[in-house]
Amino acid sequence: MNSLQQFSVLTNPERVRGFVFDLAVLAGNIVFSVSILDRSENLSDRNIGILLLAAIVTQLLGAVLKAGPLQYRLNRESSRQTGHLLDKFMAVLLFFHFILFSVICLMSLGLLGIVDLLDRSSSGDDIWVGVSLLIAGLLTYIVWRAGKRPGKVRAKMLKFPTAQEALADGFLWISVSIITRFFWETWYLEIEPSRGIGISLRAIVLLVSLSLLFVVFYMPSRYLFLIEDYRYVRTWVRMWVAMLPLAWLVLVG
Repeated sequence: MNSLQQFSVLTNPERVRGFVFDLAVLAGNIVFSVSILDRSENLSDRNIGILLLAAIVTQLLGAVLKAGPLQYRLNRESSRQTGHLLDKFMAVLLFFHFILFSVICLMSLGLLGIVDLLDRSSSGDDIWVGVSLLIAGLLTYIVWRAGKRPGKVRAKMLKFPTAQEALADGFLWISVSIITRFFWETWYLEIEPSRGIGISLRAIVLLVSLSLLFVVFYMPSRYLFLIEDYRYVRTWVRMWVAMLPLAWLVLVG
């Protein structure tokens, strides 16, 4: 595949969903960057906990609904070679997915008042830590299964593939948007005095740090889009471009 095909969505129409998803994320980040004063700190802990819980539920619904259409396409790509370094990276992303949603679940329970995150003397809270790990493990398993070739996809799973996957993509966008905004905002509030510092060594250090958050918080939650086109250069370019409005806040403010 030549370089033009690498960047052209039209040459890979089945992967246009990843392109549309990245455009939606870019639009969401632009809106967030121009409305930075409307922060989640204005919300109550309970409401933030509900939002984080919604990120878990929408990730689950998106994975369940996307499984059939996605597996159908992956089955048609029987010629795809395995053993590539990026294949190992995708496995690492699944581990990050588990860690990410374990943290999100535990934080949600804490903000809802179910778990006391500051007082670990209560043995009852340990049970909820276990529950968080169990929920995250089940969710990661469902996401993994959704992106795995099952051999054959049952016809009833593909009765309305376009509408089903469009709904799935919407759920996943909601999940990714909540996670990206919450964790970026939590980090950004810590570096707000550095907002608009321009191109400098300090800015570069901050952007590198934020890029690590991008790998840990954004990419795992985008797994079901990445699994289909992670071998294409254009995919990685699009993902970084979608994050530019957030970097713009650090450089320009």
